[in-house]
Amino acid sequence: MNRAALGLLVAALLTFTAFHFLPGFGEAEACWRVWLEVGEILADPLRGNDASDFVILASFLTITLLILGSPFLLPVFLRSRLAWWLATLMSGVALFALWILVLVDTEPALLGPAGWCLLMAPALHLIGMVTLRGDSPDRGMGLPPENQNGRR
Repeated sequence: MNRAALGLLVAALLTFTAFHFLPGFGEAEACWRVWLEVGEILADPLRGNDASDFVILASFLTITLLILGSPFLLPVFLRSRLAWWLATLMSGVALFALWILVLVDTEPALLGPAGWCLLMAPALHLIGMVTLRGDSPDRGMGLPPENQNGRR
């Protein structure tokens, strides 16, 4: 089960990476330019941005950190239920906020490949986190008992 979770977390990372190189949101350019908009909002937060801009920004940055870090933090999530709960809850909240605001502001026909990748990456991450199973004293990292430190 943990290998499937790792596969989903890596798929989320690859989908999020693909988002940056594909066109979307009604434009022909690659969506890596979203980082220029993030920089503009962070540089001058008082320039007339509405609350939904900040919610999308917070959700996008949260999803970015979670998707980039989770495959590498798998041992931490397997051993710490608190870390797993925090990451899973943050992933779920950011996923639903991003989905609601992106789908309200953009027609599904205008999302393009990048938009669908942006919506699917956090969903894959959340599914991967939910399917992750922690360590127990009698079970290692999802390996058969003969592969755990030579004991049966």
